[in-house]
Amino acid sequence: MYRFLIKNENVLQISVITTGFTALIVQVIFLREFLNIFSGNELVAGIVLSCWMLLTAVGSYAGKWFSQKGDLNRKIIRLQVAVALLPAFSVFSIYLMKNLMLPPGTLPGPGITFLFSFLIMALFCIFSGMLFTLFASAFSKLFYKPKTHSVYGLEAAGSIAGSLVFTFICLQFFGVFQTLIVVAAANLTVATLMQASAGYSRTGMHLLIITMLMWVIVNMFFDFDSQSKSLVFGNQRIVLNKETPYGNIVVTKSGEQYNFFENGVSMFSTDNLATNEETVHFALAQTEKPENVLVVSGDIAGLWAQIDKYPVERVDYVEINHEMIVAVSAITGFSFPEKMIAHYSDARHFIKKTKNRYNAVLLNVPAPGNAGLNRFFTVEFYREVKQILVRGGVISFSLAGGSNYLGGSTGLLYSVVVSSLKSVFKNVLIIPGQTNCILASDGELTHQITTVLKKKGIGNEYVNHYYFDDQQLASRGTELLNQIENTSQLNHDFNPVAYFAAINYWLSWYGQNLRNVVWPVVLLILVFPFLLKRYALGMYVAGFTATSLEVLVLFAFQVLFGNFYQSLALLIAAFMAGLAVGAFLPGWLKMSVTPRKFTLNQALIGFIAVFLPAIVLFHVKWEAAEAFILLLLFLVMFFSGVLTAVHFAMAAVLQKNDVSTVASKIYSADLLGSAGGALLVSVLIIPSCGLTNTGFLLGALNLVATALFFMKGG
Repeated sequence: MYRFLIKNENVLQISVITTGFTALIVQVIFLREFLNIFSGNELVAGIVLSCWMLLTAVGSYAGKWFSQKGDLNRKIIRLQVAVALLPAFSVFSIYLMKNLMLPPGTLPGPGITFLFSFLIMALFCIFSGMLFTLFASAFSKLFYKPKTHSVYGLEAAGSIAGSLVFTFICLQFFGVFQTLIVVAAANLTVATLMQASAGYSRTGMHLLIITMLMWVIVNMFFDFDSQSKSLVFGNQRIVLNKETPYGNIVVTKSGEQYNFFENGVSMFSTDNLATNEETVHFALAQTEKPENVLVVSGDIAGLWAQIDKYPVERVDYVEINHEMIVAVSAITGFSFPEKMIAHYSDARHFIKKTKNRYNAVLLNVPAPGNAGLNRFFTVEFYREVKQILVRGGVISFSLAGGSNYLGGSTGLLYSVVVSSLKSVFKNVLIIPGQTNCILASDGELTHQITTVLKKKGIGNEYVNHYYFDDQQLASRGTELLNQIENTSQLNHDFNPVAYFAAINYWLSWYGQNLRNVVWPVVLLILVFPFLLKRYALGMYVAGFTATSLEVLVLFAFQVLFGNFYQSLALLIAAFMAGLAVGAFLPGWLKMSVTPRKFTLNQALIGFIAVFLPAIVLFHVKWEAAEAFILLLLFLVMFFSGVLTAVHFAMAAVLQKNDVSTVASKIYSADLLGSAGGALLVSVLIIPSCGLTNTGFLLGALNLVATALFFMKGG
């Protein structure tokens, strides 16, 4: 029965690595696709990741019964085949269910998002979780001793490969379905090797391979990526769909208008004359002679047509995603004039490094609905902008909201943003329009837009005295500003209260708020530990801390360096490398495993959680070299992975049960803790407590667990 396992140790190891490789790539694809469709904020990401880990935990726990009867080899092969074929059908199902259940243009609330993600990911996650337990049982029979930690380490090694291959190969050369074909081919190849080694009939596998080849051929002539996305955009025709290192770009056409989307978020539309005129003229009318202008993102063709009406000498246009500029140029035929210079860079990085000084900064980014966008609405960012403005220079941006009334969650968002602006600039102004334009400057600001434009001899089709009454603008703008309550809650890089408010604003569309959505999760997280025994509980806390630290590091990296998507794979790879090393470290060191050492390792995990905020504080207060801070962040990711995996390896030894039971219980506890950390830290704890205090809370959590273990004889 176990002839295959005994003869083919290497094949089994390759199968484990391939499973980790597959799980990482599929997880990233699921996450990106859900964010593209359902709104790209941390709550959606937290829901998807939590569902992923909960379902994988269910599969791991169920695996202990699945592994007890029948041919273990056949079960692994069949699950490997299922894992190969399911992702493509699941991704297509995301778009199909969205099309069938929700009208085009409708954004689902958190309840629907949870239902969708749970149903669509269920089979893949359960099967991949079951594979972990089956692999642990297979390894124990192969080596005649428990090897659960080896499976953990090999799976992590596969995840390292998956993160690097996806970012540096798949994103550059393949679409989503092409990537999933590569993943399927890898798993079917491994399953074929396992079948051949075991001496099983290979007829069924041959049919699967033929099917895969036909799928590859069909995909060469039929764009599955674009066809699936067309289910979401209704009557709009997709003219471009491209995966980039910074996210997915989709360009649609409705009538004669082209609409540009990045990661599912609407960036701008061509021929949107009203928006372009408001963006440019509300700001440039505030300056006597706008010689130098900085434009951050937006419809560059439409904006330039308005900026060119002024005697500008230089316009710097900053857009981090080069492919977006390529798309705009290809579709609209726009080419940069001599006065305009394109910079493919993160806007904050550019603003920190530039030696130029500007009369106006036009910020064209969506509201701070996620951590990445929040960094453009903080006190620190406004201070950086102030440093590059000439005396009396102006910054402008727009926020959605009522043009006559700001209250509830909308009022909270405006309150945080405006209060943060007032802490840096002397004057703040709101001009109602298609959206509410917010201006800030140390110089005088005016609502007399059409009067100023008439004096300058600038004619517009929309922003003129026929459509705008200066007195009415002043009255409505002042009233809106008076409705905004002054708040002591300022939006900071490491205390992102604005994106907390933005998520609440999004939830208000569905008659909900963040705390009502999250509190059931909080209750489960608090209750679940009482159901766990000692070592499973330690792993639960370690999993919660490890995932929380990942979120903290990714958040800190975004704030400090901006170039997030390019480095995401390397950061994840650093954590996975730590997991791979930590899983084998006790064996390499020939370390005896004792309850005391398990307890001390719990304390070390807490120390790492406190160390991260110390890094942030060091950078903020003493402005250490970026390279040094970057190195420290990678080290935190690596060592948190090492300690988590060591914790897993020790828990697997100390938990006195058969291998399948140990693997399922310890791995499930790890995943369940991770699920709680993924959701709570990103959407509730960081916005409420700030990054540094969150680290201290995580440290305290592990110290409490350490104290409990000592009290129980650890």
